[in-house]
Amino acid sequence: MTEAQLARERSLGRYAAGAAIIAIVLTVATVAIQASLKSIKWHGHTIKPTSYRSQAEALLLTHHQPQKYLWLTILGGLALVGMGFVLFYLYTATLARRPSVPGVLRWVTLIAPVFSGVVGVVNQINQTDAARKFFHLPFGQTLGPHGDHRATDLVRNASGAVQYIGVLAGILLILAFVVTSIYAMRTGILSRGMGYFGAAVGVLMLIPLLGPATTFVQILWLAALTVLFLDRWPGGRGPAWETGEAIPWPTPADRRAQQQEKRDEKASTQRPAPRPSGGELARRVRAASRGESDGGGAATAVSEPEDDAAPARQPHPRSKKRKRKRR
Repeated sequence: MTEAQLARERSLGRYAAGAAIIAIVLTVATVAIQASLKSIKWHGHTIKPTSYRSQAEALLLTHHQPQKYLWLTILGGLALVGMGFVLFYLYTATLARRPSVPGVLRWVTLIAPVFSGVVGVVNQINQTDAARKFFHLPFGQTLGPHGDHRATDLVRNASGAVQYIGVLAGILLILAFVVTSIYAMRTGILSRGMGYFGAAVGVLMLIPLLGPATTFVQILWLAALTVLFLDRWPGGRGPAWETGEAIPWPTPADRRAQQQEKRDEKASTQRPAPRPSGGELARRVRAASRGESDGGGAATAVSEPEDDAAPARQPHPRSKKRKRKRR
């Protein structure tokens, strides 16, 4: 990738981060609406929104507060659209570094989230219509197993083929999350943990094994991608983001090794030269007095005394005679 392409990718990353933030806000709004759903009294027993046991009870809950259920579906669909933009940005960043990524994945990341959101809204409208019809049935037809069968038939007739389309949309949504996350991980756009995390989010959206905690997992994943797209990832993003090449995201062990190498290089440059020991210093002084060089080949600037350098003067013969007379 060229510098211009990398700059354009960073610019789009801010929009992708904004889409992730919007998806977080919309998801939190759906949580708030779910918390505001009220239980209802139906002929002596209480039906709770979080623990209904049959299709008949689900229709009764929908009939008593249809607007909340509709807004819940609409906001959830818009959150899926934001997630779709996030997935599409991951796909384009991966494709720029690995051209072998399947081209059909581009359309899956764009269509599957939008398709799932639209189908969910249409299905909820049909559910509301089925709930209205079920509520106006004779009382005896709404109780027990017979009432549950009637509710199931009404939902099936109201939704028609939309239910099957919803299943197809859910499968495409799983593929969008799983395949995009795995390819981004192999390219170095996502770390290994984030790659598997994104794949798990896609599976949990269709099969909510964690129950209400599934929504929290989605919010956490979107928040992590926001930090990544804005280049605020702790310790820095993988080298693939900076080089534009498919380089695997370094593992924690690799990062520790790189940091240790940097510390070693910094310590070696700042370490002072070793001072000569006493014996080494004396050896250099003696070598300098003889006019030799030290270990580096340069003569040491230590000169001998001038008295030692001058030739010794011979005593005068008369001085010798005076010394004999004194003795």
